[in-house]
Amino acid sequence: MSEMKLTGEIFAGGRWRMGAGEAFASIAPADGKEIWRGREAAPADVEATVSAAREAFPAWRRTSIDDRVAL
Repeated sequence: MSEMKLTGEIFAGGRWRMGAGEAFASIAPADGKEIWRGREAAPADVEATVSAAREAFPAWRRTSIDDRVAL
């Protein structure tokens, strides 16, 4: 399994992108070092993501469990 690199982006509508909300950083509590920096999802980001999920669901529902696992 490959290691996932944290970029601070959100996955919405089938692609990774920065949110349109406020900037923030994730800080490690053990040493206070910044782990990654990103932007919050703004209300419009959330609306677009929910809309995309609703649009994709009918096709996903028809996808076999084997195909879902493969993805």
